[in-house]
Amino acid sequence: MIKRIIVLVFACGGAFAGPLRQHGRILAINEDNDRYIISATRNPDLLTEHGARGYFDSVAAGGAVTHFFMCVNGQRTSYDSKVWEPIWLGVNDRTENGTTNAPWCVNAKILNDRGIDIWKIWCARAREKGISPWISMRMNDAHYVDRDYKVHRNESFWWDHPEWWLQPHTKEERFTKAKKGRSLDFAHPEVFDHALKLVEEILDRWDADGIELDWMRQPFCLTMGQEVEKSHVLTAFMRQVRRLTEAAASRRGHPVGICVRLQSVLEGARLTGYDVETWAKEGLMDIVVPTSAYCATEYVCGTAEWRAVLSGAPHPIRLVFGTDICLYNHAVRRFEVYKDLSFLRGWAANARGGDGLYLFNAPYYQEPARKEVYAGALSPARVASGTRRYPITYHEWMPTKALEDRQFARGVGNGAEFHVSASKYPHDRVISLVMGFDETSATAPGIMLNGVAPAEAAVPVEPSKVVPDPSGFTTNPKGMASAWRWEFPAETLRNGRNDVKVAPTGTDMKAVWCEIVIEPRRQGDNEM
Repeated sequence: MIKRIIVLVFACGGAFAGPLRQHGRILAINEDNDRYIISATRNPDLLTEHGARGYFDSVAAGGAVTHFFMCVNGQRTSYDSKVWEPIWLGVNDRTENGTTNAPWCVNAKILNDRGIDIWKIWCARAREKGISPWISMRMNDAHYVDRDYKVHRNESFWWDHPEWWLQPHTKEERFTKAKKGRSLDFAHPEVFDHALKLVEEILDRWDADGIELDWMRQPFCLTMGQEVEKSHVLTAFMRQVRRLTEAAASRRGHPVGICVRLQSVLEGARLTGYDVETWAKEGLMDIVVPTSAYCATEYVCGTAEWRAVLSGAPHPIRLVFGTDICLYNHAVRRFEVYKDLSFLRGWAANARGGDGLYLFNAPYYQEPARKEVYAGALSPARVASGTRRYPITYHEWMPTKALEDRQFARGVGNGAEFHVSASKYPHDRVISLVMGFDETSATAPGIMLNGVAPAEAAVPVEPSKVVPDPSGFTTNPKGMASAWRWEFPAETLRNGRNDVKVAPTGTDMKAVWCEIVIEPRRQGDNEM
């Protein structure tokens, strides 16, 4: 067992502590723990050193990526770990959706047997290309924990010890008790030490610029109902990790940093057991990524709150806002955000108060969108000069419903109010509001934006032009039956919160979508 030493403060005490190698504005890409390995089934060349180098070169080719995060584990590792189970161990004794020999397992084993460490290759290649390499560790992966049979993704450590889950079970209760609280509880010393062993192995195995502790896979890591009371456990873990990165920096001869991926709302992170204030004051992190979890690209960033809490750090902490691959608002079916880059431009504009952008799962983007992003489609200049969409979404994986800020689906029969977060630029010209409803109507509802009436009459919009696949909404099976667009004077827009008021319709109609769309120039304009 690793000796658990409580380190009080050592933020800049080591020979190589302090600021990492600096870039300008960050564009970070996260490579998932299995995507590349599974894709090798379609392209066996990826299971060679040449293929691994070539893949990384495709990420670097556009010239915009500054940081590359490589995830090496879920509940199991994608490599031949000596402290956790590798993904291929006993795969034929387990299943996933009724099948064995999953490509992740098979191809990871092939790489291992060939002596090919793709992450080592990528770390070296990144430095050659001027990109900062980081290893990402999922701290409490909960994929398939709702299954009552062994899945190849799930480690025996988790399966054999339900007494260490957030809601403790006996082995017999695994199959009968409510399927809640099945993630591991770090308040148990065995869980704490198990995770710390992998951190130590990662820092010893790869020469990276740092380790990312991905607390968003999954964020609930402390005894249910006692998260704030036991937050000291995760703080103690962070201190131990800093001790390990200091030792790694001394071995490597360069700084080795810590990045943390956390919930998007600071108060939500606090209530889940992440004492971010203490982490900042003690210098226990170098990059913090407030982010969505899976589905809801988040347009309300809380920049001021995050900046305030990070201001007490003994060295600069980079604030980098992140998003996953999907967009969702609790009414519309989720869809891939990259299908219209104006959604990402709107998100990037709202995140401009941070030090950069972090794209989780971006390698899953379809090739045209992926190449555009890697070539700088989200640079400040291109965000400012392109069409930007700001839909209402919500905050994912909050400890309370109130912090989620869900606005859909909402009835408008008696009128309703919504708030939309947007960012404006001096050269913006066309400001539109688009709303979708679950029923058709011969006339559009009355609308006010920030107390201002539309400049022109509403124009109907085909729902399929608003979002991909508008049918099959989660909370309303009718889907989006109608949508309308209103244009407003450019000066109507506010930076930050914009208030939308819908006049009473006297019907049972519900709003299921609302967004602000900004076009910097009218067709034919030449000026910026």
